[in-house]
Amino acid sequence: MSRLANNLGVFRSIDAQFGKFNVFKYEASKTISLGPVMVATVAGRDLPWLECEVISENNYRRRYWGPRDEFGYPDHYALQREKKADIIGISAAMTNAAPRALQIMQKYLRMPPELRPTGIIIGGWHACDYPDEFLNAAEENGTKVVVVHGEAETVISRLIESICRERTLEDIPGISYKENGIIIRNGPDFLIVPGQEIDYLPDPNFWLVRYAKIKIFPVQRTRGCSGKCRFCRVKTLPRAMSPERFLKQIKDLVSKGVKVIFIVDDRFEEDREGCIYLMKGLIEYKKQRKTRFPKLIIQTRLSAGKDDELLALMRQAGVVFTAIGYESPIREELLAMKKPVNPAKMVEWSRGFCQNGISKHMMMILGYPRMRVSNDPIIGYPDIEQPPIRKTAKKFWQFIRQVNPDTLQVLLYTPLPGTEDRFVLEGEGRIYEDVDWGFYDGTYLAFRPDKGIDPLELQHEFVNLMRKFYGFPIIWKSRLLTLCAHWLISIIPLTLSMPFHWIIRMPFMGFSPAKAWQYPRKIFRNAWKRFLGHLIIMVWMRNYKQSGFEDLLIRKSAEAKALCK
Repeated sequence: MSRLANNLGVFRSIDAQFGKFNVFKYEASKTISLGPVMVATVAGRDLPWLECEVISENNYRRRYWGPRDEFGYPDHYALQREKKADIIGISAAMTNAAPRALQIMQKYLRMPPELRPTGIIIGGWHACDYPDEFLNAAEENGTKVVVVHGEAETVISRLIESICRERTLEDIPGISYKENGIIIRNGPDFLIVPGQEIDYLPDPNFWLVRYAKIKIFPVQRTRGCSGKCRFCRVKTLPRAMSPERFLKQIKDLVSKGVKVIFIVDDRFEEDREGCIYLMKGLIEYKKQRKTRFPKLIIQTRLSAGKDDELLALMRQAGVVFTAIGYESPIREELLAMKKPVNPAKMVEWSRGFCQNGISKHMMMILGYPRMRVSNDPIIGYPDIEQPPIRKTAKKFWQFIRQVNPDTLQVLLYTPLPGTEDRFVLEGEGRIYEDVDWGFYDGTYLAFRPDKGIDPLELQHEFVNLMRKFYGFPIIWKSRLLTLCAHWLISIIPLTLSMPFHWIIRMPFMGFSPAKAWQYPRKIFRNAWKRFLGHLIIMVWMRNYKQSGFEDLLIRKSAEAKALCK
């Protein structure tokens, strides 16, 4: 007999919270992961008898009366008492959030029988790579635990119905589950939504999200990436929604009063012709409505900076901010990454975004291992001593000053599960096995660097680069003084001088008030972001000291020095 009563059920899709010491919590509190929303949306469309809801632990507001437990996390016991979910979906996409995802699974499994769900479905990149972590930790108490490998929209409805109706799972592809103590895995290794079916997926229903305030709405046109970067987990070939269908999706969000839209494609310009069609459609829509259009945030490759036509259309369509993976200014590291970027052209291409009024968020990786890989040029060997990390950090800083981005994100290289790099580093025994998944957010060193690089020094240089950018050249080492200087500059002088900036810019902008305001607004926005960035770094440094991670690095540093002798 099915455990469902009256043929009705509830599906709760949960986006697990990042680790305690994660640096991205502030940005995550303004948006939501698209995966849990899409899975709930598809399940709600296909199964009329199923009520769906989404809980984002990173965007969970007290002001909306979201129940919390004694540790400040969402109280899932209270949520289950309020509305019992028959099926729980947990996203373990981010490795950093995997410990929390495992904790949520165990929390639901240990609930009393009257609250315990019929099944728990776990998905996301990390769960794909380490399904046994979840399946072996699951208690066999009548609740079915299943891990989905890949894009769950393809099987979520069949899977929920099979669990609720207590049917066999052997015919459902791309999943792992436990049967009589044995882990069973159904092929294929990775599920994808075929390109011809992407247009038939429903628009994400953000109104399924409870206890959250979404300020930045994520949407996606292209899945996969044509790049072959060794540090990246995304390896599927690109598949795109038609530009006509995607334009309709954006118009629908605009009609609901959305003010900021984040297009989460790894490369917005992947399909150039479709991208141009989309931009022209948005420009025409703006002209018809004669009103302020929402801000668009995108991710794109640096080489798009040489495409003047595309950049001009982006700006006219409302693209105000783009995240660009520069990764490194050092040729040897770019070759090791398989990053298709010409170091000699990086600064020149960066100017294209600035000239078109598009703000740049610069993303870089410090401490990338210059390993030798078969069929690749000889870039360097792990046992050959590399330059001191201070020299590398100095080159990074000089390059950052040349590009002059609006915001900066320097991360330590992190060997993420499922990447080519991790496979090589594991073979060389260079992964720090005693570093918990909760530290895998790009701000904590998780592997033994190349010979000649001190682990503790590498950790400190990463922090110093961020502090220099978000601080001031002279006083950046003084945290409180820098914070006060930022606040005074952004609040008092800039606010008072903005009308003068506007008057000065008017003649150069054809006496257009809207265009003349762009420059002073950008000055104020960047000053305010520097203030917030410095504040976030201060909080991270406090958490870093509390975590005890530096003690671990001191031990690793001593081990590295012993190996060099």
